[in-house]
Amino acid sequence: MKKFRVFYLLCVTVLIALASHSCASFDDDCCEEDVIIPPDTVKLPPVVIDENKVPYRVTIQLGAFRNKEYADEFYQKAKASLGGDVTLRLDNLDGLYKIEIGDYGDVQTANSSLNGIQSRGYPDAFVHTIPR
Repeated sequence: MKKFRVFYLLCVTVLIALASHSCASFDDDCCEEDVIIPPDTVKLPPVVIDENKVPYRVTIQLGAFRNKEYADEFYQKAKASLGGDVTLRLDNLDGLYKIEIGDYGDVQTANSSLNGIQSRGYPDAFVHTIPR
């Protein structure tokens, strides 16, 4: 009688398990419609690049000196021969005193002025860009 009761309980357990069959991780073809994929929630704004704005300053460098006295003397001569747009500044990156002329909108405009400056006694002058 005890064997019959164990067999009966085992059969009932198996039948209950089969009757209450539900989706399991090992069952690939079941319940696909129940899988919920959340939508992307991160919205990134579009990247806008303003091509008209130049990230650097364009000038023509006339000379560069370590010695402040030499830089001052060169600056005075350049200002007298080229006009009032000549500037003297200390470059913190390399420690040189740089004498420059002009503040151009782009490199092409500076290049068009470069030949005139070189012909006026500054053959080593060149177009120089400085980060803003």
